[in-house]
Amino acid sequence: MLTPQDEKGKFIIENFRTMPNTELAEKVNITYDALRAFMKRNNLVRTKEEIFSVKSKALTGREFSKETRRKMREAQIGKRATKETKEKMSKIRIGKKIHSEEWKKKNSERMIELWKTKEYRDKAIRKGYTHSKETKEKMSIAASKRISKNKGRGFFRAQTGWYKSKNNGKVWYRSGWEKKYMEKLDNDNSVINWEYEVLVLPYYDNKGIKRHYTPDFLVEYKDGTKELVEIHPQGIKYYNDKEKQHAAKAWCEANDTNWRLITKLWKTKEQLDNC
Repeated sequence: MLTPQDEKGKFIIENFRTMPNTELAEKVNITYDALRAFMKRNNLVRTKEEIFSVKSKALTGREFSKETRRKMREAQIGKRATKETKEKMSKIRIGKKIHSEEWKKKNSERMIELWKTKEYRDKAIRKGYTHSKETKEKMSIAASKRISKNKGRGFFRAQTGWYKSKNNGKVWYRSGWEKKYMEKLDNDNSVINWEYEVLVLPYYDNKGIKRHYTPDFLVEYKDGTKELVEIHPQGIKYYNDKEKQHAAKAWCEANDTNWRLITKLWKTKEQLDNC
């Protein structure tokens, strides 16, 4: 039995804090299980920092098979960080250096120049890691469903929050302009009912991939007319704008509904009422 007095035992005690177990077992020519048993008998325990360090060394340069990568991906599905983990992650970020505006500008200019060269683009882009057409379509459907169920709230940088509607209860808005338009609809006596992001319209982008688009508002008026409304500030470009609008217009024609695209934002209540 291996003891702390043996040459192998001494080597293990001296190096277990910095070497991965597999490498350590190979160095002293013993099995992995024998090494684990020796460490347990002699109470050789690494700190959290040491564990992280040796695991990093063990994984550096390691190539995983496609099957292993698939299992690793599946193991992460549905997992969410605990409250304690989130607090730890937040504390780790405290005190981290934030880049100055000057640094950001220089780095941006440097990256622009680099991307102009084909050699850099080829190195930066991981070839063969693009999603299939079918996968992209599934991702598009899932994203549209998240939006329609108000579950896609984390992807928007504009002003967001909950609006308490008189008739629709709590509604999540994705911009300050949408919130103001909700207020307008609630106070408009000619409006019977309005709904936010209830439609998911399929369309094909310029590459022929099937995607899905969710317009902002579906409004019903007392005179029996219906209106599909999209708030799209002039000057702001979104992906596949033309294709999305074409899908919206086609749906409106098929469902006896008016299409309305609001591009000029309002600065006063009078402008809002007349939009």
